[in-house]
Amino acid sequence: MIGWSSAEPIADGDDLPTWLTARRTRLTSTDIAKAMTPAGRALVIQEKLFGVERPDNPVFAYGRSREAAIAEQAEKRYGIHPNRFLFQGNGYAATPDGIGDDHELGEYKTSVNPAPQTFPRIYRDQVFMAQYVMGASRTLIGWEWHINNVPAELEPKFWWLERDDTRIAE
Repeated sequence: MIGWSSAEPIADGDDLPTWLTARRTRLTSTDIAKAMTPAGRALVIQEKLFGVERPDNPVFAYGRSREAAIAEQAEKRYGIHPNRFLFQGNGYAATPDGIGDDHELGEYKTSVNPAPQTFPRIYRDQVFMAQYVMGASRTLIGWEWHINNVPAELEPKFWWLERDDTRIAE
């Protein structure tokens, strides 16, 4: 599916039950990022063993609705195409928000906070693991700050996060 990646698409996010089942049976980049603390490891183990029901709420619904708009901007400005597939590679799985043509991914966040000076560690770890799964060299981060579910700025902020093989090896 992607000329530069050896990762294989294993589930389409448009088929939510199949996508969720595939995520439950694999360690994902999100799981690895969570598992970087003892409490996070316990949570990931519990979720994998017993499943997890995440109630929907307005914050999650807003993030899902805005991700498409952020992805559209990323595609126009940087050539990172929206992605809905769960990929498996190097023994792990990831669903990058976007995939570029040259070893690049996209990851998009909405937040009640302005874009940070330093990307939060849990998100960095998620991105680094997605890069490992996909064989990517860098990831375009898109950050949209909102107030009461209304964008606080005219456009999301974008910046590149380069691959960190030292952190990935940890």
